[in-house]
Amino acid sequence: ENGVLDRIELVPLTSQRLLLVLTIRSGLVKTVVLRVDSRIRPEDVEETRQVLNQRLSGLTIREIRRSIGERMRGVGRGDPKIIQVIVDEAEELFWFSPLDLYIGGIPYIFSQPEFRNPRRARVLMGLLEEREVVSEVLSERIDRPGLQISIGREHSLRPMQFCSLLTATYRVGNVSGVVGILGPTRMRYWKLSALVQYAAQLVEELLQN
Repeated sequence: ENGVLDRIELVPLTSQRLLLVLTIRSGLVKTVVLRVDSRIRPEDVEETRQVLNQRLSGLTIREIRRSIGERMRGVGRGDPKIIQVIVDEAEELFWFSPLDLYIGGIPYIFSQPEFRNPRRARVLMGLLEEREVVSEVLSERIDRPGLQISIGREHSLRPMQFCSLLTATYRVGNVSGVVGILGPTRMRYWKLSALVQYAAQLVEELLQN
């Protein structure tokens, strides 16, 4: 929590999804896909990025988590809905650890027909709460280049055997990580594969710059 925030990057992925990249001065990087409940305008994203950096860059992670609501109050520029999502999720967004993992969109997972079965939902939620287990699954893919797709019974973990996992790795120098999507086996692989690869590519470009 003593790490100092160097910069924040925001990159539109779709009309309602953003890639958030947090860089700490020590070189640690965290990437998160955020969902906003309104259409995202590129000009608002850039203005929001500037405001976030003006108010948060140079602060420790502890300071940001404790005071982001107050620091972002009364902002007259940028997209207020993007800012509100970041403020509301700050406790998890601005949390860095050796097994750093961000899981977003859980309500959307459980809105899918496959996961409305109470027993399945409990099993999957139990898995998602085991952050070290999920981190280990993703860490196994960090040395594999390109897109990785595993479906259903290809997973060794029983709770994942009715899911599909799509991941792509990003790497710049000594910094590496995994971007992924977990969902039902009937997901649109062609569309989501492109999105995952695009997100990983964007992270690499941002880190290089």
